[in-house]
Amino acid sequence: VARASARARRGAAMAPRRTWLRRVVIVAMMRGAWATMRIPESFNIETDFAIKEKYKKASSFVKCDLCRMVVGRTVDTLGEAYQEDDIYDYVDKICDVEDLYDSHEMREAPEHHGSRWMIAKPADGAPKRSDLEVRWQSHAMKELCDNVIRPLDDEIKDTFMLMKRRRTKKSKGKDNVAETSRGATIQTACSKMRLCTGDAAKHAGEL
Repeated sequence: VARASARARRGAAMAPRRTWLRRVVIVAMMRGAWATMRIPESFNIETDFAIKEKYKKASSFVKCDLCRMVVGRTVDTLGEAYQEDDIYDYVDKICDVEDLYDSHEMREAPEHHGSRWMIAKPADGAPKRSDLEVRWQSHAMKELCDNVIRPLDDEIKDTFMLMKRRRTKKSKGKDNVAETSRGATIQTACSKMRLCTGDAAKHAGEL
């Protein structure tokens, strides 16, 4: 009887814990429905966890910079002689640009920037980033791209087709045609995606 009573008490004590664990699993499943998480090949909790979390939190402040950087690469890759299918084919792999991430850094922004963090090319003469910093900054940028840029392929496609129509009008000698430059394409796409608006758009630079 005593043993049965002890088991019952332990079961009652564990019930809140089991409920809590179920809630965690449910929340994780819900998050998984809308967020893409990239799992690195190796992960050392002692050396990687703190820096991973640092740049994961910082990534919420660099959406505009990331958009300008990634869409800029798209402009440079597609050029002007593209068709609608070319855009969709490229957007499928738009975030798979490790060399682009590795050649840029996430760093705290100056006061006038309008955001707490920014993406920029490492300054000449600046201290070299550690391999760990490069790895987790690039990881944060790629994961952010998967979640806020890749799903908006229609906005990207619409922007590039708009620019194509504008260039056609210009080639026919029509006046009052809006700009079709690299910068105009980037700003139009990132505005359509609602990633570069307000202060973020004002302070965004060339990437």
